[in-house]
Amino acid sequence: MSLKDVLGQQYAVDILTNELRLQKVKPAYLFYGIKGVGKKFTAIQFVKTLLCEEKKDIFSCDKCSTCQKVDSQTHPDVLIIDFLFQSNLLSKEISEQKVIRIDTVREVQRIANLTSYTGKLKIFIIDQAETMQSEAANSLLKILEEPPKTSLFILISAGLGHLPKTVVSRCELIKFLPLQPEVIKQIFPEIDEEILHYSCGSVENVRYIQKIKEYINTFEDIINLKYEDIKEICSQISKDKELTKYIVHILIEKLIHRIVSKEKSLQKILIEIDEFKNYSSRLVYNIDTNLLLQTFLTHLRLVWNKN
Repeated sequence: MSLKDVLGQQYAVDILTNELRLQKVKPAYLFYGIKGVGKKFTAIQFVKTLLCEEKKDIFSCDKCSTCQKVDSQTHPDVLIIDFLFQSNLLSKEISEQKVIRIDTVREVQRIANLTSYTGKLKIFIIDQAETMQSEAANSLLKILEEPPKTSLFILISAGLGHLPKTVVSRCELIKFLPLQPEVIKQIFPEIDEEILHYSCGSVENVRYIQKIKEYINTFEDIINLKYEDIKEICSQISKDKELTKYIVHILIEKLIHRIVSKEKSLQKILIEIDEFKNYSSRLVYNIDTNLLLQTFLTHLRLVWNKN
């Protein structure tokens, strides 16, 4: 595959291909947008184009040994800095990795100052850059202020809000938009309309909803569950905090629709909505995700049946 195969992100692709044609590639990029819209895939295709031995116009051939190594993540000059990289670096379990630490960025700095194996660029794709601790971000800033001439950095982030402005200012910003419904349908030809609606233009969200449906077929199933069944479902779902966040988001949206359609008092509507939205914010800090999810679903059943 190449940049030609990026779906639904023509704006981003046009910027990158134009810079390739003009040979004005920047030393640092920041790809930002919601999860599951192709940021990392685009970064990998861009890297392949930069390093490909047999380019066709400005697109990677996808057949040479360089392209194959980038795809298989075995190219010595291309490093994907993510929680897996960090867990290996620090000899820790990947489940323990919640933020990008300064030790990881220091390792990036060390490698960036080494001579590339191929004599070309050393490229670093920093995934989930928004999770960098402040001291890690400050360390990265020092690299971006005076980057080695043979290095290139691509930061991937769900948004700009959690990154220091100083880091953001050192990168060329490329925004990735939610995917249009027709693009989602192209990726998932058999997708049903409900899943399409709640996907919010994200491939990752589609996969979350499909995973949720392994436990719960319909919203009504939750309302009719016994407490013992809720405990069992929660013990499975809560193992994945992102999945938990997503199911809470969907169920709150469904409940709001029901409350608004049934309740006549605006004040009561706002109280109910605020009460449930509080669960979403508590998920960010709550360590016992299982207990919080059980409380949420039990509360949800009571309010649903009352309305």
